[in-house]
Amino acid sequence: MNVDEGDDRVEDRGLSQVRTYVRQYAQKDVFRRLKEESQEGGRATAFTFDWLSIKEPLRLVYDPARDTLELKKLFRDIPPAVEGYISPFLEERQAGEKLPEHKRIDTRKMTASYRKEDGDGSLVFAIQGPGDYEYCLRKLVNLTNELFFSLQMRHGDYMLMAFGGSDE
Repeated sequence: MNVDEGDDRVEDRGLSQVRTYVRQYAQKDVFRRLKEESQEGGRATAFTFDWLSIKEPLRLVYDPARDTLELKKLFRDIPPAVEGYISPFLEERQAGEKLPEHKRIDTRKMTASYRKEDGDGSLVFAIQGPGDYEYCLRKLVNLTNELFFSLQMRHGDYMLMAFGGSDE
């Protein structure tokens, strides 16, 4: 067996696990209207779905070469004040011994970061080990929910403009 064959199997196993856990969220109706497509010449897989009552479908991209899940362009036209809140929020979840365990991220299993591209912000989740896909997807869902709630409390005008909803 050559190295490339082995790498393909590892990548396929990762994609298979990501696909399984994403589909479980779709079956529970957390992610609605789930679609899957190959991206970047087959080097990545994008899942699009409706979630969190957001106006546009979200894109979750699995990159097997980097072993990351990325919520691409989640925050459109993000202003500096909102952007300045996200990275410290993520850092606190990764270093926060003072937080309850269910709110913390075990950095032995995954890390979370914020990335900005063309004025839009993405959340990037790096999977640390071959058995950590379920943990990563669960934390991605929980952390994103918590971040949205926190942003609605602190930056409600942006959240209303960017994602819609009631201004009450």
